Amino acid sequence: MGNPVIVDASFLVALWRKNDQNHPWAIQQAQLHPPPWITCESVLSEADHLLAPEGCATLRLACRRGALRIACICLANDALCSRATSPTSNPCPD
Repeated sequence: MGNPVIVDASFLVALWRKNDQNHPWAIQQAQLHPPPWITCESVLSEADHLLAPEGCATLRLACRRGALRIACICLANDALCSRATSPTSNPCPD
């Protein structure tokens, strides 16, 4: 596995929507940079909204299977750090 890649809502929407003009590009990028992908809750919220209703279930399934990992920013000892949730946690509720 290569370095983790941070993804945004436009990538997720293009990947899930076959009729999106950027779908071929998203497929190519997904093959070059396979999961797990790092993202944040606001990206998942936006992608969920844009993919509703047909793509939401598969997006949530990708979360549960660990393909998407939620990054969070925390302040520890006055230093900014980031981490991704473990693949066993479930950041996407049913």
